[in-house]
Amino acid sequence: MGLFKKPEMRTLALDYRFELCDDFPAIQSYGDVFGEHRYCNVYLQDKHGAFGGDMERYNCLIESLSAGAGKVKIEFDFKMKDGKAKDFTLNLARLGQAIGNPDAKNLEIIGWGLTDSPEL
Repeated sequence: MGLFKKPEMRTLALDYRFELCDDFPAIQSYGDVFGEHRYCNVYLQDKHGAFGGDMERYNCLIESLSAGAGKVKIEFDFKMKDGKAKDFTLNLARLGQAIGNPDAKNLEIIGWGLTDSPEL
């Protein structure tokens, strides 16, 4: 009966760190994720040339991400199974709202992972 059960989704806001890894923006959020200390790692890039070579706008976005690190919380949607977080998604429009820069929607996620130890 539970074979086709829709997964439960829960939203949680977490602190984050920011780094450039090989010139790609990388976010690592961390904290108590429903009873376990977990790390959410997200690697980003410019979405198909969305900045059109406008490095000033892109650099402003990088500065917004960096300035919010340790000060702003980012909301993640966690996919739950048996009461534990198994995966997550990051809504880039909500990321933009959190850091005060709507250009975050012009990024795309190229990698992510939910881990027990830090990667950045």
